[in-house]
Parts: sequence; C-alpha cells; structure tokens
Amino acid sequence: MQSRRDHVHAYRFSTHRLSSALATGEPGTGEAPLRRADLGAAAGLAAGLLLVGGFALYGLISPGGNTAWRKPGTIIVEKETGNRYLLIGGVLRPTANLASAHLGAGPGAKVRLVSRNSLDGVPHGAPVGTPDAPDTLPQPSALLTGPWNLCLTPAAEDTVQADLAPRPGSPLDDGHRVLLTGPDGTPYVLWNSVKYPVAGRAALVALGLGNQSPVKAPAGWLAALPTGTPLAAAEIPGNGRPGPPVAGRPAEVGRLYRTGPADGRQHFVLRPDGLAPVSRTEFALLQADPGRPEATDLGTAEIAAAPSSADTGLLDRIPDLAAAPVWQGDRGRLCVRQRATGSSTATTVVLRDTADTSGRAALVPPGHGVYATELQPPGGDRRPRRYLITDQGRKYPLADDTAAGALGYGRATAQPVPPAVLDALPTGPVLAAAAGSPASTAVLSAPAGTGGQ
Repeated sequence: MQSRRDHVHAYRFSTHRLSSALATGEPGTGEAPLRRADLGAAAGLAAGLLLVGGFALYGLISPGGNTAWRKPGTIIVEKETGNRYLLIGGVLRPTANLASAHLGAGPGAKVRLVSRNSLDGVPHGAPVGTPDAPDTLPQPSALLTGPWNLCLTPAAEDTVQADLAPRPGSPLDDGHRVLLTGPDGTPYVLWNSVKYPVAGRAALVALGLGNQSPVKAPAGWLAALPTGTPLAAAEIPGNGRPGPPVAGRPAEVGRLYRTGPADGRQHFVLRPDGLAPVSRTEFALLQADPGRPEATDLGTAEIAAAPSSADTGLLDRIPDLAAAPVWQGDRGRLCVRQRATGSSTATTVVLRDTADTSGRAALVPPGHGVYATELQPPGGDRRPRRYLITDQGRKYPLADDTAAGALGYGRATAQPVPPAVLDALPTGPVLAAAAGSPASTAVLSAPAGTGGQ
C-alpha cells in the first residue's frame, strides 16, 4: 500500500514534468527549469561584488582623490615618509618640527595621514617654523604637577640637577647641621631646611665648625633655600657701659656669666636692667666677639641674687645648633625638595642615595613634561612668563595664550615653579603662534639658511 510520502514524490515528479514541458518542450530533461539562467545570474552577481570590493580596497590603499587634508587647521603627514606639512597659500610647506606644525596650524589642529599620490601635483615650498623648537610634545594628560628636587652634583660643583618627577627621598636628620659654602666663599649652616649665613671666621670657630670641610653649593641651589638670621654675635644695647652689680661686684653691660654643671650649664649676658638668659649658641657667638671679656663662672645662688632682665629674646633669636652633630657628605646627595603652595613653595632638604650620571640638567620621564609659570613674590608688577619643559630637560618660553592653546595646553593649569629651578634648565627658543588669521594661511618665518617661496 502506498504511503503519503510516495504520493508527495509522485506529485512533485508530475509537476516538474509539466513545468519542463511548458518551458522547453521536453518533459524529461532531468534538470530544473531555468537552472542555467539562475546559475548565470548568481555568477554575474559574485563577479560584480568582487570587482566593486577590489576598487574599494584600492581606494583605501591609494586614495588619490582624498581632499580632507586641504581643510584649514590641518597638519599633513605623508604616509610613506612621515614628513609633516602645512598647506599655506596652496603650497605645501615642510615644518621644522612638531611644535612648529602645531603653532602654524593653530588650536584644535587635526593631524591627517595622506598618501603621496594625494599630494602629487601640489607645489612644495621652503621649510617653515622655529628652528630648535621641540619635536615631541607631552599630552596635556602627561603634564607633571608634583614636587621637584634640586640636587647638588659633586662632579660639577657649579651646577645643580633638577628632578621633576623625584622618588621619595629620606629627609635630612633634624638633629644634624651641614656646613655649606657659596660661590663667593660665604659660609652657611643648613639647619632644618633653612640656611643661616655665618658672619666671619670667629663665628665659624665659635660654632665648632672651624676645622670642617664645607659642602660647596652653587648660587641657584642656595637661592632655593629660605634664609634665616645670620649667625653673629647679638648687639647688646649699652655694651661696655656700667651696669648693675653682679655677685657684689661692679659689672659692665655685655659681660657673660654661666652657672651649673657642664651637662646642664645655663648662660647669661648682662643687660642694663640685669642678667638676661641666652642660648648656648648665642653665648658661644658672644664669647667669640673680639674685645669682650672672658665669661665669669658663678654659683647658682649668686645668679639668683643678681638683678634679672625682662628681655628673653636671646633664647630663640637664632636656633640653638652649636652642639648638634655635623652631617657627613658620604651619606648621599643633598637635594632641595619643593612643592608649590599657592604663591609660595614648601621646602625641605632630603637625601638622594643614588647619583644620576646622564649629565642632563633636568630629569623628566619620557613622554612627560611641565607646563610651568614663573613663581613671583607677592606683589609682583609683571605677568609671570610661562614655559614648556619637555622630556629632554629643556625649557621653552611661551609667547602668549595663543601659543599655549596651539600646543594643546589652552585648558591646562600652569605649575608655579621658582626661578631657581627654571634657571637650572637650558633655554630653547620662544614658541610663538604664526601671525595672521586664519592660522592655516599664516606666513611662518623660515628657519635660518632657507629661502622663502
């Protein structure tokens, strides 16, 4: 008995024969009607798609008709060579460096890769831009805003090295003092990140530093340190005139007295109104003052019975550092670490245990930089100059806001940097945007030795 499937197959066979007879006149060809036509259409469509795809691929590889690079504010980079151009007055002008390209194109410049074929036929002119301007520019997100170090360089005593991204250093012990000397021979005592000028050889000996070898420091490094009160004998009003008697004996103003054991000795100077306490360091400086009598030792009861002065200013006029240990220079390099805090800087002295041997004036991580502004004292009467410091350790003055915007730093906040740091860096040419408007038609000055076109 025939199944339903057999009936379906029989029906399809009959309909195929009828269709074939109608289309070809032969009911038993064994092929579906219009099969060859369908195959031909499919093959033609495939060939057409391949042809269109090939032309599209060729257009991507060699876009000879690309004209987007002609828009104003475009930096043109030739694909095959990497050469940079600006289109100025219909002429392709090579740029001396990347900074010149941005300064010529203006703020918001677009960089476009263009094939040589697209540039074929466009006249080429002489190079334009600022010679020796930077050829790499840090992104705004890569600008450094942290602290910096100014480190002494033992190999070159007249220079310092600026580290604009320093690693944490160990602080100089507060209990140690450092004997420094400047280029002019002036001695200083470094104490708690403050330098104190020493007034003469007598004061140096009085502080126990007469036989110490000083650490030589250049003027720029010393200028980065705050300056304290000079270490010199205090002026005593009425010095040498008769004063109140002490221990039952006449005494002149300015005479020195001490009492107590060596490890707890107290020091005094006679003022017109009586004995005034002084620090150990102040006493040593007064004792070294030429022409002053030797100090007198008295008992505690005699000091207590003498008239007492109301003036205690000589206890803290200068730091009491005479008995502090002296720092030895073999423990590392001295660095001034600073951070901008508004219109001033916070300064500490740290030690760096490793020495950089690159010989560069400034250390900046690759790809980073600093958008800096000169830190002026309060009440400055001029606008501080701004600089771009690149990863080559060089600073470039910026002419104005337009130049900063053209380089991509129009919205960046300039980092205040003191002159001592800026003076430690070599200076490049001033970066100025091209004159004229719009920027794409501005005429840039050609580098020295080239002719314009």
